[in-house]
Amino acid sequence: MTLTTHRPPVPDGPAGGGRERYRPGPVLARPGRPPTVRLCAAPDSAPVAAAIGDALSLLVAAGRLGWADPDGPADLLHTVGTVGTTGIAADDAAHRVHTVHRIPLRPGPKPAAARWWVLRERCRSARGTLWLTHGRTAARMVVEAGLAPGERVRCLPLLPPWRPDPAVEQGLGDPARRVALRRELGVRPGMRLVVGVSERFTCDGVDAWPSAVVRLRRTDVRVLHATGRGHPTVALPLLLAAADLVVATGRELSASSAAVPALAAGVPVVAVTTDPAAELVEAGRTGLVVAPRLDAVVEAIVAHLDGRAPSWRREQDPPVRAVGHELARYLLPAYGEALTRSSGRVRVR
Repeated sequence: MTLTTHRPPVPDGPAGGGRERYRPGPVLARPGRPPTVRLCAAPDSAPVAAAIGDALSLLVAAGRLGWADPDGPADLLHTVGTVGTTGIAADDAAHRVHTVHRIPLRPGPKPAAARWWVLRERCRSARGTLWLTHGRTAARMVVEAGLAPGERVRCLPLLPPWRPDPAVEQGLGDPARRVALRRELGVRPGMRLVVGVSERFTCDGVDAWPSAVVRLRRTDVRVLHATGRGHPTVALPLLLAAADLVVATGRELSASSAAVPALAAGVPVVAVTTDPAAELVEAGRTGLVVAPRLDAVVEAIVAHLDGRAPSWRREQDPPVRAVGHELARYLLPAYGEALTRSSGRVRVR
């Protein structure tokens, strides 16, 4: 497996960033220097690794961490995705932190990690590793699968499926801009725009809900499905801003979810229990959580169209999420814990 070592530049952050922003958090202290970190990621986890890299760059700029020299050892080795021991022998003595970027699920009424994934992770993980998951459901599955005890698993927030871009997201709460977006998407006045989001979309099983809704022959709904970056002509942030309802039907737990920016913008979400968005939805207030069955998803959509389900929307423009800064606040205590559990020379104060 090819590894990618990330040492990204410091991203732009809101005013007041840098050292002052992390003053309330713990300080990782070593005599004369901060602990060094190396970030290694599998190619299929690049988006998550990029977000973590942004957060680490902020911590390095704040003097809380340092980047390990390319040819030297690291105090902390942070792996992301399917990463084994090949190519990182120089960090045999490093304290290990591992981020789970995706958990494939096996079929069944209750979400559970696929057995092949559990066996693979068990073979590749180093003893004493601190596991990081994006979301509580993923953390529970890591523990239930026996990959790590609960005290060795920590939760990170779910990420949006793109890097925040103020140029794109600024003014998304403007009613005039929303009307223009809906007109561009062919949504007539009086129609509801239902947007489906999933990283891997198929036309069978629960993913067949767009066809099922079309077969209802309702004139008050338009259905669009987005994968990856969004609709062919509209970026995903704009598509979500124009939506009246977001439907999340993922079949695996990933580190990112389109429900994160959707809920922040006040768009209700219908999520199946196998999608990471399920743990974000407040059932009956911000959306509905249903079983991963076609009939259940269609019934929830119809309930929204008929006014029997939440249809709330914020009146003000949501602030652009400072994802890097938020993630840094979670990573700093996790690193401190990884260092102090097996080394008395490193302390958290």
